[in-house]
Amino acid sequence: MMTSIENKIDQEQFGDVKDYCHALKGNSLSVGATAFSASIEKLSKISASTSEQEIKKRFNEITNEFSQLKLAIEGYLTKPEVASK
Repeated sequence: MMTSIENKIDQEQFGDVKDYCHALKGNSLSVGATAFSASIEKLSKISASTSEQEIKKRFNEITNEFSQLKLAIEGYLTKPEVASK
């Protein structure tokens, strides 16, 4: 889904970006990733008047957060006792 969001940003299809962000936000909340969900919410508010620099900044933030979230989930799945510490 991250690739889809990036593609829609590149194509300046901000309505589609909002749709993908809405889905990703819901998925994030369902696994308890509230901070990531909040970042997605910020990205969903981009529009044609948002500067390219701001759009890239927001997307880079969620990309970094997504990588950290993915590592945490993978760590939990391989070593669940680590998550309880």
